[in-house]
Amino acid sequence: MENAEKYFLLAVEEMNFTRAAKRAYVTQQCLSKNIQQLENRLQVELFQREPKLALTPAGRMLYETLRRVELLENEFHSRLELVRQDNSGLLRLGINSSRGQVLLPTVYERYQKIYPNILVSVTLDDIVGLEKKLLDNQLDLFLGVNCESKTYLQVETVARDQIFLLATDAFLRKYMTGRKVEGRLASGDTLELQDFAVLPLAENRQGSTVAAVCQRFLQQRGITAISKIQVSDYATQIAVCGKSLAAAFCPQSLLSLVADYNSHSIDKLMAFHVAGLDETVNLSLVRPQRENMPEVINVFLEVMRQVIHENELFTYGMIK
Repeated sequence: MENAEKYFLLAVEEMNFTRAAKRAYVTQQCLSKNIQQLENRLQVELFQREPKLALTPAGRMLYETLRRVELLENEFHSRLELVRQDNSGLLRLGINSSRGQVLLPTVYERYQKIYPNILVSVTLDDIVGLEKKLLDNQLDLFLGVNCESKTYLQVETVARDQIFLLATDAFLRKYMTGRKVEGRLASGDTLELQDFAVLPLAENRQGSTVAAVCQRFLQQRGITAISKIQVSDYATQIAVCGKSLAAAFCPQSLLSLVADYNSHSIDKLMAFHVAGLDETVNLSLVRPQRENMPEVINVFLEVMRQVIHENELFTYGMIK
């Protein structure tokens, strides 16, 4: 890829020529000149300069094309390195911490039996951060939630997560004032959140996809919820709920964390369906859009699919 094209990509990322030039270690005049020469060569305007910098339709088309070219170049160098090292290379995975805790031990155990000399390097981050790292060639793939399809990314939905409410029996008896809790409720039962005068919650921090879905649902239903603690780690949320201090929304793929907690706790946590909460979140494997994926990555993807499916079957058993 030529310098003018690299400068163009930086300018799109920053939407500011001064900041893009600083990242490229050139003057703004040099960067602007290169982009102007690129526009002259293609005979199109790539940026709308006024009232503020924005991509033109031609600029958007070039950006998506160059991103694919960049990913193909990165793939070539990664595959070449694997050839040099005789399959003793590096596989870079992005995932959030909670799903990593649930899935990675089993995934790695199976994968290393096939490729014992591949180092699996794991980056923990949110979806926005993981996508940026993938495009910057810092990752080979990541496991994300509700990822949007793009021309330069391949998004494969591997599971649709229902969302459940976690709570103890003691919590329900304290806060469900709308109806009397007769007998003992069980995981898989359905709760009507209007039965709570107030709903204390342990929640993800802002920016979480699951949190956004649940907030929309609560607002639409006019349900009063009080955020008691915000932490983007489901194991911590589960521990707080286990002490009957709050309830928490949890996607199905992470319910095995509840099973682990219950295995050593006296006050058991239960996972309830929520009446009217039908929106799911899509669990997706995301990698660069390319025709030929290295075999070491294809095998890792297949192992991930298998483990995610097995985890889905296990959690179904918890909520029947």
